[in-house]
Amino acid sequence: MIKSRVRVFAHPYYTIREKGVKVNMNNDKKVRVRNRSNSIVIYRVPDLGVRREFAPGETKTLPAAELVALAQKSGGLSILRDELYIDDPETVNETTLHVEPEYYLDDNGVINLLKEGSVDALLDCLDFAPGGVIDLV
Repeated sequence: MIKSRVRVFAHPYYTIREKGVKVNMNNDKKVRVRNRSNSIVIYRVPDLGVRREFAPGETKTLPAAELVALAQKSGGLSILRDELYIDDPETVNETTLHVEPEYYLDDNGVINLLKEGSVDALLDCLDFAPGGVIDLV
């Protein structure tokens, strides 16, 4: 009898088989993710069999492992950095997403910056903030 060999790749948050079939999730941590851009954001993570659509301003609660897997896909870091806001700094670090302090600006933070912030702070925001934050400005 011939046994089929399936290579299993280990990851701290999920394990996938060679053909991309999810075996199990080792981390059940859920994080809130918000689309802060003015457009629809769609992404796929084929390893996990996931396809997500975010309407402008929509918030979803997702597994942290999914975001880590998205960060490893082509264009995933760009989506996470520019369009989506992860409401958990620990997960942001786990995705190896290098963000500027302006990444954490939300609606109230932008309003506060425009009303009470200095001109230099506003210029820094325009220079270093992700596209979704600039959409808010």
